[in-house]
Amino acid sequence: MHTTTRIGETIGDYTLLREIGRGGMSVVYEARDGRDGLPVALKLLALPTAFTPEQQRDLIARFGREARAVARLSHPAIIAIRDVGEQDGQHFLVMEHLAGQTLRQRLESGPLTPSEAAPILSQVAEAVDAVHAASVVHRDIKPSNVMLLPDGTAKLLDFGVARQSDDTTITSTGAIVGSPAYMAPEQVRGESGTPATDLWALGVLLYEMLTGRPPFPGNSIPSVLYQVTHEAPAPMTELPPSVQRVLRRALEKEPQRRYPTARALADALRAAVPQPRPARTVLLPPHFALPPRLPRRSWAAALLPVLLGLGLVGLTRYRATTPARPSVPLSAPSGFMPAPAVPRRTAPTRSRPVAITKHRPAQVAKRVHKRAHTLPKHRQTGPIRHHVLNRRPVARRRHLRLRHLHFTRRRAGGRFSPAASARLQQFIYSPGP
Repeated sequence: MHTTTRIGETIGDYTLLREIGRGGMSVVYEARDGRDGLPVALKLLALPTAFTPEQQRDLIARFGREARAVARLSHPAIIAIRDVGEQDGQHFLVMEHLAGQTLRQRLESGPLTPSEAAPILSQVAEAVDAVHAASVVHRDIKPSNVMLLPDGTAKLLDFGVARQSDDTTITSTGAIVGSPAYMAPEQVRGESGTPATDLWALGVLLYEMLTGRPPFPGNSIPSVLYQVTHEAPAPMTELPPSVQRVLRRALEKEPQRRYPTARALADALRAAVPQPRPARTVLLPPHFALPPRLPRRSWAAALLPVLLGLGLVGLTRYRATTPARPSVPLSAPSGFMPAPAVPRRTAPTRSRPVAITKHRPAQVAKRVHKRAHTLPKHRQTGPIRHHVLNRRPVARRRHLRLRHLHFTRRRAGGRFSPAASARLQQFIYSPGP
C-alpha cells in the first residue's frame, strides 16, 4: 500500500484535516469542503504495491463503479456519498461526516445484550436490504463499518469494495476481497458475491455483538478461512436457546439455507428476544387523592374491629347451624323429691301399699313451683323452662302432681290401694294448688 497524502493537502475541493481511520486498502480523513465549508469524510483508495498494473486497474474500476452505484442510494441507515473523483492517480470517495463511534469501538467495552443488539441489527438490516434492492452487494459488513450516532441511529459505511450483484466476473486478481473473519464460505472458495454473502456477514456481526468475540477465532488467516468453510461456530452457551437458533441459521454454510433477506434475520432476532411489558398507567380523577400512608400500628388498630366482627359473625353462624342438645327430663332437687326408686326386681314381689297423706303431694308441688319461679338457675334450665314455666297455671300444677305420682308409684312397686288411687285422682284433677 502506498499513499503520499499529508495533512493540510488539498484533493479536489477538499482539504485534509486529520486522519480518522485506516483499513486494508483505504485511509479515511476528516476534510473540509471548500465550497460550503462543511466537514466531510474523505476516503482515499490505497493500492497495494504487490498488485500488478492489471490488478490495480481492475480494483480501481470496481471502486469507481460501485461507489457511483451507492451514491444513488438515499436511506437514513446508509451513509450519504457526496462525491467520487480522482486526482494525480489518487482515487477518493467523499462522504458525510458523522459524529459518534463505530460498533467496533463500542464492543471494546463489552458485548451487548440481545435487547440492545436488536435495534442496531434492525437498522443495519434495513440498509442492507436497500443496497440489495439497488442490485449492489456490500461484501465488507463488519463492526468497524457500522457507525453509532449519539441519538441511537446506526449507519452502514464503507462501500469501497461493493460490487454489482449482476456482475458475474470473478475477481481476476485472485486476491481476497473483504475481511477474512467476515467472509462467507462461498467468498473463500472464490465464488461470485451474492446478497447471501452479506447475510452471512450480518450473522457474524450479530454473533460478535452478543458474545464479544468472532465465531471463528483462528490464530491466522488460513486457520480462520478453514474454520469458515469446514467448522461450526464457537459455542455460544451464554445466549438464550432461541437466540442461538437464529445465529445458527444465519451462519449456515449453504447460502440457500440462510435467511432470505436481512429483514427476515432482524425479525427473527426480535421475536427471539423477550420484550418487557410496558408499565400500565392508571389515570385518576383530578379530585381523587390517595389516603396518607398509616404506620404499622395504625393499620393494626384499624383492622382489629374488623377481625372481631368477622369472628362474632362466624360464631353466630356456627351456633345457628349446630343442632341443639336433646332435652333432659325434669328432675327436682334431691332435697324436695323422694329418693330414686330401687331398680325393678326380676321376679315380681308383693309389696306393702304406701299410704299417701292428704297434704304431701300438694306441699311438694308448691315447693317445686316456688323453687322454679324463685331460683334463677332453675328458670334458665332447659327442662324446667320447657315443662313448667311455659304452661298455664292449671296445667302446671297438674304436671307437677303427675311427676310426684310417677315417683310415688316407683316407690310403691307400681301398686296402690283403692283408697290411695281415689285420693290421687282427686288430688291430680282438683283445681286448687
